Amino acid sequence: RAQKELLLTQNSEVEGHFRVLSERFEAQLQVAREGLESTWKDQLRSERTVWEQQHETLRGSLASERDARERSLAAMQALIQRGNEDHLRLERQIRDKLQRPVARERSLEFGSADSEELSIAERAALEQTTRELVAV
Repeated sequence: RAQKELLLTQNSEVEGHFRVLSERFEAQLQVAREGLESTWKDQLRSERTVWEQQHETLRGSLASERDARERSLAAMQALIQRGNEDHLRLERQIRDKLQRPVARERSLEFGSADSEELSIAERAALEQTTRELVAV
């Protein structure tokens, strides 16, 4: 009977010791879990921040590129419009010159001053349009 009580006492002590060790292990395991979870969450937050920054940079680049294309298109359309206006103006000037046969004959007789003036105006308009097209 004494031996049985001794065994029960030792068993209780072993169970108590085991319980203490189990609690310590659980506490250490919990700390490790929290540490891993914290590290994982920090890494996730960091990756998300980097992704968001890259996303914003890309959006900014796309917006800049779109703006540049729109400005180029507007400049091109303005040049085309100006070229069309110059073309119409020159056609009108030529038509006016041709509709005035007397003035035309006189200009031919006197060194074609009007034709030369028209030629200079045409050349200047074409050179200006060419410079603007090259600048774009």
